[in-house]
Amino acid sequence: HTADYLSTVPILALSANTGMGMKAMFLKSGMNDFIPKPIEATELNQVLTLWLPDNKKHQLNIESKLSVSAKTTIDSSYQSVINRKIGIKNSAGDEKLYEQLTSNFKKDHADDMKKISEHINNSDLIAARYYAHTLKSAASLIGASPLARTAEIAEKAIVNKNLTLQQLHALESEFAKVFNELAILEMPRELIEVATHAFNREKALDLVEIMIPLLASGNANVLDYAPEAMSAFAFFGEPCLLFADALNDFEFEEALRILNVIKTKIHEG
Repeated sequence: HTADYLSTVPILALSANTGMGMKAMFLKSGMNDFIPKPIEATELNQVLTLWLPDNKKHQLNIESKLSVSAKTTIDSSYQSVINRKIGIKNSAGDEKLYEQLTSNFKKDHADDMKKISEHINNSDLIAARYYAHTLKSAASLIGASPLARTAEIAEKAIVNKNLTLQQLHALESEFAKVFNELAILEMPRELIEVATHAFNREKALDLVEIMIPLLASGNANVLDYAPEAMSAFAFFGEPCLLFADALNDFEFEEALRILNVIKTKIHEG
């Protein structure tokens, strides 16, 4: 009876090896399905839904809730992807030079992911490798080490002609994180341009009410509202600049304190 039972138990392969033909190899060796690493909770649930007995599928709802909870925790403990200290050190300790380097990075490398993807799709691996290599070097220079490491992995995979979709998506993700953070780092300079704009009290209050609970819970999603808030709060001058600095350093408690000061100023008219 045990043998009969085991003969019907699905076997799912888990592997970080996601190269061409790997899934077919696992299926040919007797596996029922394949899940690539690192494992994404959504994809895992989708595969389990296909193979679990009906009386076990209800447990996926529990796992999904746990997954959402875990994701919230990760988002709330977001860490900077650019090490400013390393970047300034690479700039011979010159902060103005570092600012120029980050500005050049945004201008010179904004389309790198698009170019890498296009060259890969066109089977132009030499050009794809070139852009991955220059992105790696430039990211390392400004202190964006996670992006530099991911670009290095992609570059080696391109050279070896075994770049996976998973590796490309990882590069895209790190690329987006760096550009989002650079936008935040450059807020104070942008404030100079928007400081003369008309003050919209209603909009400013709406943003305050949205951002206060996010800051209070340490939720990094508050950064999504930062560019809009910087424009709305520019009217208040120095408190706005201090608020931007606190967000830049991910000091959410200090940002919350300053935001409450701005809220009082808004109510005072």
